[in-house]
Amino acid sequence: FDEMIWALLAMYFLSGTGVVSGAVLTADEVATLRDQVSIVIEDADRQKAVSATLKALHEEARAFEKSFAKSGKKLSKLYAEHADNRELMSTVLDGLNAEWSGRQTRATDALFKLRGQLTEQEWTDLFESD
Repeated sequence: FDEMIWALLAMYFLSGTGVVSGAVLTADEVATLRDQVSIVIEDADRQKAVSATLKALHEEARAFEKSFAKSGKKLSKLYAEHADNRELMSTVLDGLNAEWSGRQTRATDALFKLRGQLTEQEWTDLFESD
């Protein structure tokens, strides 16, 4: 199996929620960024544009978190059954890996778009705000 998928599984099982803070940009973290847009950006039109980009990023993160949790439940069930489910487990992992790759590409594209929408100071203020 691909090393990345094992890392993802480790994050899932060790965190209990499928998300390890700081390892991935979670839906909750994106929601927090969205809340900060009106504070960081003064221009209403730019606020709307940045909010739309963050909305798309949020939807990607939420969809993957749901898929990741669902895959984890499938894998846990297969493991608990102690049957010879290696091929089925491999199929689940391969599907999750493919989905992860696609979603990471879309998330990266959204982050580059976001970077182009913000000034250097706004980027710093948005991502370094607590």
